[in-house]
Amino acid sequence: MKVLEFYLLICGIHGIIQSIILFRSVRSDTGNEFLSFYIFSFSVILLENAFKVVEGGFQLPTFISLPFLFSGFTLYLYARTITTSKPSLRSIAYHAIPFALVTVILLISYLFEGMGWSTSFFTRDPLINNIVLNLSGVIHLLLYISLSYRELQRYKKISGYASVKITWISFLVATSLIICVSALVILSLIVLWQGKVSLVWLAVPVWVIMTLLIFSLGYTSLRSPEVFHRTASQTFRDLSTFVKYRNTEIPAGQFQDLIARIELLLTREKVYKLPEMTLSEFAKRVELRPNVLSRIINEYYKMNFNQLLNEYRLRETQMMLQDPQFDKYSILGIALEAGFKSKSSFNSIFKEKLQQSPKDFRKQKLQVD
Repeated sequence: MKVLEFYLLICGIHGIIQSIILFRSVRSDTGNEFLSFYIFSFSVILLENAFKVVEGGFQLPTFISLPFLFSGFTLYLYARTITTSKPSLRSIAYHAIPFALVTVILLISYLFEGMGWSTSFFTRDPLINNIVLNLSGVIHLLLYISLSYRELQRYKKISGYASVKITWISFLVATSLIICVSALVILSLIVLWQGKVSLVWLAVPVWVIMTLLIFSLGYTSLRSPEVFHRTASQTFRDLSTFVKYRNTEIPAGQFQDLIARIELLLTREKVYKLPEMTLSEFAKRVELRPNVLSRIINEYYKMNFNQLLNEYRLRETQMMLQDPQFDKYSILGIALEAGFKSKSSFNSIFKEKLQQSPKDFRKQKLQVD
């Protein structure tokens, strides 16, 4: 088997295995079932072409992969699930109509004519039939790519920045667009040259891009597993954040810079040690409106302003309780030095986070010494 055939075969099998694994991890709010079907579609197309380029080898019916050119609706439904909410079954069925229709037509044609759809379904010229259906599929995919892109832009405008998950979907949309454009170029060349050029070598760039999309799924699942998993609490938190901050915009392209300024105040200047530090005062120091600062903290740290300050205060007390230089300090003195306003609030937060009292924590350190 030639290198190209082997490569396409391995990528196709790899993609199908990944799509099955992804489908088995389906949760109600992840949209993984849509992504699974989308990846499965490209995998089937690769497998069919792996067999087709084998001279005299096994030939799959064209009917097998052609309907999957109309699977672009799953990309759009995946984007909708992540950016808005999971679409209803009625909406899913509506968008799946072209895919189902093409599948039924080609199946009937294949069963009745024995040699597949390309014999005389549209015309008696198999080449024209091939071009018409492939062009229809590419245009259909382009339509849903544009809808997915619009959904992403709407979400980015509201949220003010792109999360890892949104970046992943953006990659899917961009890669799909490249595949569509490449396919349109190939179809144009076929029409211009009347089949005089080998379709196999013209299609190689498209197949390679498909394999890139498939392998990127595995890479992303290892590097950023949170892209494909979301708990109920995360869903509720994301929805609450969306409602609370829907009219708050974060300056475009400045999100990471703003995080760096916040970190500077917390780690170098240690403003959390000031018991009276408020959201408004903190916002002045980073030159932001309080509502914008609140949203950035909520989105990045997954907590509110007071929880963030108490988190740093708690770290400070842990360090001081373990430092011999502060052995003569009382626990209350350490708590006040770290920025806590009272002993009761400090004890409550300490026990909640560390599952033990500050006194037991200090004793544990002394025993180790």
